[in-house]
Amino acid sequence: MRRVIGLILIGLGTCSVAFAALLSLYIAPTLIAAPATPGEITTLRAENATYFDAKRGQTTTGATVTATNTVKGDKKAATDTIAVYDSFTAVEDVAAGYGIAYSTQRVAFDRRSSQQVSCCKAGVDGDTTIKPAGIGIVWPIGVDKKTYQVFDASTKQPWPATFAGTDKVHGLTAYKFVQHIPDTKVGTEPSIPGTLLGLPKNSGVVTADRYYKADVTFWIDPQSGAVVNQEQQVHSELRTTSGGMLVVADFDLKMVDASQKHLVSTATSSGQQIMLLRTASPLFAGGLGLIFVVLGVVAVGRRPSGQRRIAA
Repeated sequence: MRRVIGLILIGLGTCSVAFAALLSLYIAPTLIAAPATPGEITTLRAENATYFDAKRGQTTTGATVTATNTVKGDKKAATDTIAVYDSFTAVEDVAAGYGIAYSTQRVAFDRRSSQQVSCCKAGVDGDTTIKPAGIGIVWPIGVDKKTYQVFDASTKQPWPATFAGTDKVHGLTAYKFVQHIPDTKVGTEPSIPGTLLGLPKNSGVVTADRYYKADVTFWIDPQSGAVVNQEQQVHSELRTTSGGMLVVADFDLKMVDASQKHLVSTATSSGQQIMLLRTASPLFAGGLGLIFVVLGVVAVGRRPSGQRRIAA
């Protein structure tokens, strides 16, 4: 009977060890991926901001500006390997109740590498001719201490985000990445009164190019790849070849505390699930399997009580 029990234990242990290997090598990598249908609302705030008020035709200074971003997943467009997210950002003057700018972005990306792909009507502000590249809205699970190409919706191209150390964000150790977007032409305005750009009264209506630059800092949870904090120093202006210039926006945006806390809570929960799948469960199954095998071998090799060896 002891031999039968031992063989059963060896069989169970072998199966448990095999399951641990399967869990680590196949099941966990398959299950660990960006969600197909997220729902996140985050807010960045800038104090003492400057922007051009198009309705009144004048520059507003000393304003409190918020940039509220809402992200939703398109479940119908998603697959096991591709996720599709729709992002809407509203930049507003809080006190004046004035909408400064609104933008949309549709991102299709690999749910494991987070690299953007060309499909599903992805684009910026409805422009689907843009070639997606680099990381879009979501960073990869298991972020490394290296430089990533991160897509910028304003310039419609990716720019390097360089690893710059670690920081604590509400108790969570996060990787810090810094992205510098140089002064870049992003569009042309064909009918701007020259006087708005500091030109003489007789300059009439002129054509001006719009330029944009920014310094962006991301804080990323290395386990889940979730953004847990963000800051953006943004500057945009109109320029003419004759020397005219108008500041359109000058913001130093920082994520509000409530958004940081919410993102840290979500990242912590996701990180625990990833660790359970990737490490804890395989270790437990493998360890339990080895114990069963050892107990089984001992049971099979042990002689029944009272049995003596017969000398040759």
